[in-house]
Amino acid sequence: MDLDDLTKIAFSIIKDDDPYKESKQLQMRNWGRGYLETINTGNISFFLDILSDKECWEKTDTIHGIKLNRRLVAKKVIEPQSWKGTSNLLKDFYLYQIACWCCLEEEIISLFEHFKQEDKIKEGDSDALKKLVKSVSGNWCTDAMMQFWSHFISGYISELDLKGQHPYVFGLHRAAISSRRRRVEAVEFFWDKVQSLPESELSSQEKDEVFMRIAVHAAGDSGYPDVFEFCLSQINPDKYSELLKRDLEKNGYYGSLGRMKDMLSFDKFQELFDCLKSSEVSEDDYSLWLKFMIKDCPEDYLGSGVEVFMHMWKKEGFDNHRTFTLDEEMMEDSSFQGKFSVHLVEKGFMKPVWAMLDKANSRQIKEFMDSKKDHISSILLGKGDSNSLNKFLGYGKFVDKGIDQEIRPGPSGELTEVEVRRTHSQSR
Repeated sequence: MDLDDLTKIAFSIIKDDDPYKESKQLQMRNWGRGYLETINTGNISFFLDILSDKECWEKTDTIHGIKLNRRLVAKKVIEPQSWKGTSNLLKDFYLYQIACWCCLEEEIISLFEHFKQEDKIKEGDSDALKKLVKSVSGNWCTDAMMQFWSHFISGYISELDLKGQHPYVFGLHRAAISSRRRRVEAVEFFWDKVQSLPESELSSQEKDEVFMRIAVHAAGDSGYPDVFEFCLSQINPDKYSELLKRDLEKNGYYGSLGRMKDMLSFDKFQELFDCLKSSEVSEDDYSLWLKFMIKDCPEDYLGSGVEVFMHMWKKEGFDNHRTFTLDEEMMEDSSFQGKFSVHLVEKGFMKPVWAMLDKANSRQIKEFMDSKKDHISSILLGKGDSNSLNKFLGYGKFVDKGIDQEIRPGPSGELTEVEVRRTHSQSR
């Protein structure tokens, strides 16, 4: 069963009228990445029971409105039965695997002791204990976290190459970088442990540097955006500029904004964007980020996406970026023509449409109207929105050859105030 199959089945438990449908789908998709080895057609009912348990979903005051308590889910996944009475068919090895992935310390110790009893390992039998450690951390389907925990709780952590690091720092790197299934629960666990270390063992400055390196790596890891989301939540906003600089240097692009986009964390995306100067953002990136906020944004989040779009559009110093975006949106030779405007009109968000038309020059407006006027007019007619239709058509009326008109609506919202200036070339 691959992620797509798992995702479709998991989504089936969410009702169409669930107000948190989009948010639950997003979180289930991220959650599922870490359980592919353990979920199959034989035990899918057990997992679905857990995901449908109201106890596992917490109300929040974030844009998502709800959050999957992943640590509680992990605890329930290794219980013998679900809340509906469905038996857990996972073998002990996989229960131990999940406990290690999510750093469930008590459960790890309990399961390891169970393995020792099964193998009848006597106290002081170091050879038998090392053999057990190897068997639960050296298998082809084991994980870096299983290797860490098996050595840690058995007392053989020094046999791993810690590279001079404290075991908790080593564990944090394992959780965020080395593990094939990077779980945000494990990153949270080890960061809490690292923070608890006394200053004599690891200074505050060293802790900050450790975590900054983890965050920069997570920014470039598109498979696990929730790990970066947690990292960002632990970094002081005063350090965002440094994070972005190091992100670009290591990853070759601003992965930080990409991960916040993936998580639909619009407020943090905007905070990060505001740390960048126009000279630090390519025109392509600016246009692509705007495109996501409008065209690729899930419908339930579109209102928030529009707010970020408007914020980015009005940002001072980005005149060249706006011109580039307008050429892509309005010029006849662009394969992206109308991608913003048509979608916005269809969804009833006219404010960004007016904002783009206000910044467009006569050449851009003319080519846009020649190609998209009839289509957009028909959409507005179908909606019965005569005010928007008249305002939209009004932009075309002020287009005159050789004149570049910056159109400004009057106090009533009608296009009565027009500022006319000489046309200036707005090449890319």
